[in-house]
Amino acid sequence: MTKYSILLLLIIFQLIENINYLNASEKKITESHKFMVQNKNYEHIIKEAKNGNKSAQEYILKIYSEGIGQKRSLKEALNWFETALNFSSRQHKNSPEASTTFLRSTIVCKIKNLEPSIVFWKDVMGFEFSGIPHSSTSGSSSLMGWTKDSKRSFATFKSKGGSTIALLIIDDSSFPEVELITKGTGYNDIILVHEATNIKEIYDRAIKYNIEIIKPYGPSSTGKSIQLFLRAPTGHFVEIYEIIS
Repeated sequence: MTKYSILLLLIIFQLIENINYLNASEKKITESHKFMVQNKNYEHIIKEAKNGNKSAQEYILKIYSEGIGQKRSLKEALNWFETALNFSSRQHKNSPEASTTFLRSTIVCKIKNLEPSIVFWKDVMGFEFSGIPHSSTSGSSSLMGWTKDSKRSFATFKSKGGSTIALLIIDDSSFPEVELITKGTGYNDIILVHEATNIKEIYDRAIKYNIEIIKPYGPSSTGKSIQLFLRAPTGHFVEIYEIIS
């Protein structure tokens, strides 16, 4: 693995940690963590990390990447990232093949009012809403395009089937904006596809809440399903279908 690849993965790891912070995750750094390091328990943490303790490895990574209780060192952070990665790889060495699990679709957006998205994903699509997010400016990511001063909030909507739509809301006048087309789709566009169990009900809700309907409820071109195309408040194309039994 090249240093560039490791650095990229480290930045992704830090992004995940920042998102967890916004969701009040148990992994966020607390004053007790800082106290533990400042009071000479660092060697114990190192010992636990070397023995494969995942929490200790992640904590050491945070220590060196953010300079908590120890001098900030990207080199040491990269070394501990490799250590954690190697432990994880050994745990799964007997797996028949490498694979990934899709977790969620995250839409990076610039919106002033979250309410239309709550109505769309919760009231129309039937997703569970995580609650009103809190704004934060912790951390930065040059690859993602925001700085330490960029205000960010993270809202999630989870379907009964387990899939998740997340809105990463950026409040920064200098943050670039992708121009989405308002008719059909185009190159590099994303279609958010969903399978429904009662598509007629979703269509009725879309009408009730004045959602933009691209294609009304009706049969697909193959005749094997009922289709409905909607436009989400963020401008994204949403396809919904229900298989005809």
